[in-house]
Amino acid sequence: MDSSGFSTPRPGRAPIAEVKPQLERLSRQLRERLLTPGDSARDFFLASLEWIAGLRISGHQEVRLQCMRDIFKFFYSAGDASRTLQVSHLFVDLAQRSGLKAWLRKAKSYEGIAYADAGDIHSAVTAYAAALRISHEMADVRAEMYVLGNLGIALSYAGLYSEAMRCYERSFDLAMAAGDQSCASGAANNMAQACLHLGDYRAGIRHAERSIELGRKQSQQSLLSQAILECVYVQLALGIGQPNLADERLRHCEHLAASAGTPRARYIARIARGACEINHGNASKGMEALRDALAGTSGFNHERIECLMMLIRGLEQTGNVEQALFHVDELCAGLAKAYEDSMRALAESASEFPITAPHSDQLSLLSSRRLRLTAIAAERKVAQAQSELIERLSMAAQLKDDATGLHGLRVGNLSGLFAEHLEMASEAVASIKTAGRLHDIGKIAIPDTILRGPKERSSAERELLNAHASIGAGLLARSNVPELRCAEIVAKHHHERWDGEGYPARLKGKRIPLECRLVSLADAYDAMTHGRPHVKPMSASVALGEIDSQRGKQFDPELADAFIGFMRQLLAEPEELSRYLENSTAAITFSDSMRELGNLLAALPRGPQVPANRNGGRPSSRAPSRPSTHLREPL
Repeated sequence: MDSSGFSTPRPGRAPIAEVKPQLERLSRQLRERLLTPGDSARDFFLASLEWIAGLRISGHQEVRLQCMRDIFKFFYSAGDASRTLQVSHLFVDLAQRSGLKAWLRKAKSYEGIAYADAGDIHSAVTAYAAALRISHEMADVRAEMYVLGNLGIALSYAGLYSEAMRCYERSFDLAMAAGDQSCASGAANNMAQACLHLGDYRAGIRHAERSIELGRKQSQQSLLSQAILECVYVQLALGIGQPNLADERLRHCEHLAASAGTPRARYIARIARGACEINHGNASKGMEALRDALAGTSGFNHERIECLMMLIRGLEQTGNVEQALFHVDELCAGLAKAYEDSMRALAESASEFPITAPHSDQLSLLSSRRLRLTAIAAERKVAQAQSELIERLSMAAQLKDDATGLHGLRVGNLSGLFAEHLEMASEAVASIKTAGRLHDIGKIAIPDTILRGPKERSSAERELLNAHASIGAGLLARSNVPELRCAEIVAKHHHERWDGEGYPARLKGKRIPLECRLVSLADAYDAMTHGRPHVKPMSASVALGEIDSQRGKQFDPELADAFIGFMRQLLAEPEELSRYLENSTAAITFSDSMRELGNLLAALPRGPQVPANRNGGRPSSRAPSRPSTHLREPL
């Protein structure tokens, strides 16, 4: 006896008179335990299976078959595909020995469910063909409608949603004619799922509502079936652009899953949660939920297909094209095998299933999606090479007035971190980070005599120096890479001023693009704290004071306030800053070569008019232990 009061007899021979009451008591316990599984349920059902399989009697077949059916239901709900398949074989063997046709039809149907759940679609369809044949022999319309419903599910695993829908519709019509609202509710549930994959979301919602309405009129629909329906409803609601409705159905789904208390129900709820999070823009949280559900699935069943489909969507949303392609390939391989298996089984069972040359709806869609993702991945490789080349050019430009060539890198990293602080979208953060790195690329065309010349310049020299903004924009112009389009704008306008006295376009106030206003703050701060030819570096506090004095003049006053608060917070938490600098350093392309070159250039004599930098001509390679006075160079 376990902690909840349930007990199982020991296996082996026993007098028939003793076995009958034991079987009847066990049958009651199994039904009760299905409703309230508990922590020790698995051990209880395993022991029950062992005892029933070990009985050496020929009587009491009906109650033994009832027990075997309930044991199957438990392991199916637990998502244990291998154990479910084992139980289904024992179930079929027991039903065949019993000579009870109705039970053999049911056992073959359950065997089909187990095979489909394990990904063996050929064996599943073959099992359903046997079940349907028995139904026809018995002229049992009720049995036929259940077999057709299960066959439709197996076909959907192969992406044959149109064919699956025909099975569901026939099952629904038979159920309604027979007055079996439980079966009709299940068929409507299945039709909603098919509509989801066929993209007919509004029809899917109608079927979902019909399933819910029919389910209210009877109490036999399992909590798992209800949870699956709510998960489908969530996705249908998202499909028609009603996120509030999706959130409402998600609450129902999670409540039903918690009440069911089974692993499969939990995975269903995680799928629904993942779909909502991804739709709300929380791709990382959504994919975490989906990966959790995916880890608990086995075979190639409904849950795994749904997980993979939504995971692909989330990966696309976050720009992880390569990982999305990996899962597309996995899904295509599974669907192709399932399609091939189902076609072979349908051909072998043509008398029961007169279906001719259907095509896989899902496989066709995935193949198109794969081609699109492959094209994006190829374009991204070209763009990455282009960006790397331009970044190297930018670092070379920085060497003209910065011995390390890393001013742009620091500005980009700081701009990106500030954009994250402002809770800008991830795509915008990435673009601003790149734009900050490339903001001074136009200096590649400015003569060294101008960049390193005396602090006092003639108007012609000043005009030539200021031209680096337009030159940089020209170098970055007409790119099809989003980050470089942003970089073009920043390169051109990062010297505009809030009061309209900047260059080259004398833009004023919020006419200056937000990205430019943001990068200009990081640019000014880095220049002040690291110095330039003829200008010694300032401490962080003095630099922030300078920015404060220029709010409403050179800088956007609101952004300036936010930047000052952000930097003070950053400087007060050196561990967080150090972590950021280390992560940034690890991502520097070309950094080792640039560091060596910077050291060599810093060691060259430049004449008395060019002062040494604050580190004696050598860039710092130490992360700050506590950057309370200034930010050191992130090498």
